Amino acid sequence: AGKGDRLACQGGGVDAASGGFEEINRAPARAELAEAYAAAARLNPDLARAWYGAGCAAIDRKDYGGAIGHFEKALEIAPDWPEARHNLGQSLFNLEQV
Repeated sequence: AGKGDRLACQGGGVDAASGGFEEINRAPARAELAEAYAAAARLNPDLARAWYGAGCAAIDRKDYGGAIGHFEKALEIAPDWPEARHNLGQSLFNLEQV
């Protein structure tokens, strides 16, 4: 487990990225949400929120390497997004790359 596992994602993780819907606390719904963000990013590669949501979903699965790529893409589109920058740093920290 990474050193920063206690912090899933700035603002509450997948829940915050989805708008806080309670039903996503079920594992199947969380997996569906992760796929929805990935699909949104494929359909509209310039949608920073889709990349951010995919990054939060990756953190939720402890896939920090995947999260890094998603947050980097979100920051290419929206370079001043502090939560995306924080989550990128948290993911790098969890992989001990900082």
